[in-house]
Amino acid sequence: MRLFIATLITCLSIATNVEAQLPGEVSDVMQLLSQKRAKQKAVFDAEMSKANRIAIADLTKFAKSELRKDNLANAITAWQAILEIDPKDDDARRELEKLKQALEGMPAKQLRADSSMTGVEFSGAGYIQTAIHYAGSVPVVVVEAIVVPKSVGQSQAVIGDFHSGGLGLELMTHNGVPKWTFSCRDGDSYKKVYSTKPVALNKRAHLTGVKNGNFIALYVDGQQQGDWIPISGFKASRFPFLIAADPNQNGQPERMFTGFIDSVRVLQSSTPLPKQFRPSDTLQANRFSSLMLELNEGSGTTAIDTSPNRRNCELHGANWTRLDP
Repeated sequence: MRLFIATLITCLSIATNVEAQLPGEVSDVMQLLSQKRAKQKAVFDAEMSKANRIAIADLTKFAKSELRKDNLANAITAWQAILEIDPKDDDARRELEKLKQALEGMPAKQLRADSSMTGVEFSGAGYIQTAIHYAGSVPVVVVEAIVVPKSVGQSQAVIGDFHSGGLGLELMTHNGVPKWTFSCRDGDSYKKVYSTKPVALNKRAHLTGVKNGNFIALYVDGQQQGDWIPISGFKASRFPFLIAADPNQNGQPERMFTGFIDSVRVLQSSTPLPKQFRPSDTLQANRFSSLMLELNEGSGTTAIDTSPNRRNCELHGANWTRLDP
């Protein structure tokens, strides 16, 4: 009993001491705790804000340095990292837009359903001879064409330098279905990427074939068709690109295209493209262009190359025309 009474007295004493230390009401205690947490959060937020500012400054410096070295992929990655830290960073957004325009080109010929196009009509016999050759000395090449197919009855080349080497865009039958195709020589055979949907006759299509280092991809109207496909041993062609045809073993045209071609562009770069690369809706020359044919001359046998190379091309057996919607 004495032990119980002693324990009870001790507990009452502790309770009295605790009560004496409280400011009064429980709500007052909770308010003090809330104020303390708010101060701690403010300190934490300030430290995080400081760390973010330092990170953004470092990334900005890195992006500008890589841009001066023409390492566009690294610059793009840095600007994107800044936007992940601060989605409202206007400088990063502006710089990414500039890089996008540099890679894709500013609008020239809009791919709109309600617009007419000037270009060249091919009847399965004509072609355009270029002087552009991709030797594989730089890792990136992008070949693009805006076309309207008029026949799918046989294998046709849109632009290519195939023959025991090379790469290009084609219209081919795959498993009995006509498909847009990007082909690239890989060792002793060709790796191919096919469109996910069949080729639609008399319908405009923007085709983009990409060799990005050791991977290839195909885009139709800006949409990637399947996944990136790896290659291990690209083999270059001996011949320059032909448009609406493919060079045979003697460099003469074969597998002629039947349809309308509005414009053609070839880009080459030593800087790998970002994985999120998407082609533009329009084609125009930029600093990466090795060939840009707008095909709006309307007469004559010369197609003007507006790329920095200025290597005009020669029409053979094809007709200038305007295609109305």
